[in-house]
Amino acid sequence: MDLKSLFARKLYRRGAIFTVLSVLISSIVLIVFFSSMEPPADADVDKVRLRVSLTNHHVFQADNYVVNALVSSSRAAFVNLTDHMISTDSFLGDFNAEFRSCVLSGEFNGGSCEDADINSRLQGIESFMLDELDVEFNITVNNVSISQSDSTGPWHIRLEAEFSLGVDDRYAEWNSERSVRYNFPIYGLRDPNYEVDVYPVVAGDISPNNISVNESLTRFVQGPPATLNRLTEQRHYFAFNGAPSFLDRLNNNMGAERSYGITSLVSPDDIGSVSDDLSHLDFILWRGNDCHLGPYARIYFDDPHENEKIHEAVVPESLLDVVNITSDAIQEGFSCP
Repeated sequence: MDLKSLFARKLYRRGAIFTVLSVLISSIVLIVFFSSMEPPADADVDKVRLRVSLTNHHVFQADNYVVNALVSSSRAAFVNLTDHMISTDSFLGDFNAEFRSCVLSGEFNGGSCEDADINSRLQGIESFMLDELDVEFNITVNNVSISQSDSTGPWHIRLEAEFSLGVDDRYAEWNSERSVRYNFPIYGLRDPNYEVDVYPVVAGDISPNNISVNESLTRFVQGPPATLNRLTEQRHYFAFNGAPSFLDRLNNNMGAERSYGITSLVSPDDIGSVSDDLSHLDFILWRGNDCHLGPYARIYFDDPHENEKIHEAVVPESLLDVVNITSDAIQEGFSCP
């Protein structure tokens, strides 16, 4: 073996030794470095699982959050808008459109809608998710609408909302477009027709009506005349086929004929000087006695004391089909003036 080969072999051995030593030293350094670090919070499997579980829960509950906010905002919108119509003594041009603006922005053409902004109501859940779970949870309602139909019946309004849902928990991002609907009861809401001074026949003579009857008069078939008298005295509404719906009333569309309509009886005492031959169903009275729902009958009692509110009231004979009033208290066959 020559000197050159011997030198190369020794150099190789030394290189191998140095390589092994360098790897060993590097490994020791890395072990010492990483062993001195604390694991990040997100590495805690239990905490991650809890956060994922809570996030999923709130995602699944998103529809309920929007429905609850929609109901509260809608009630505030109805109150604000009807109060505005009464205070200004005028109807809105398009109640449905103003309602939508009221709920989406907290404002309408006539001013602000207190407590009606639905997206402001939803900010609480967004703040909670960010502060407590470090999750970006965004709910934005983009559109709302209201309607009535045979499916809602006379005592409910269909509320619908379309909204965007976005979730970002730093591990994944998820977005969705969703919608909800809810049948909103109209009990306790006000009918501005009794207070807006656009019907000179009864202007200023009739106090406010709240929606306070929740089913048709058919439940009173076996009742005495006092039942109808009490409905009139307490200014209740009842379902009546061919009358305008509650939404029609808010839109001043008293000429509408709906199978889900409602009406209220106006006592002859409340309109005094008005012709006795006018119908006392309010929506027909407002229209100036359009008699297409006739023939009519007059309710008359020899002793009207107990039933004074409906004494001499003129009503369509079809109303008498669902109220048990004795034949001697009815004068049938009235024709329109």
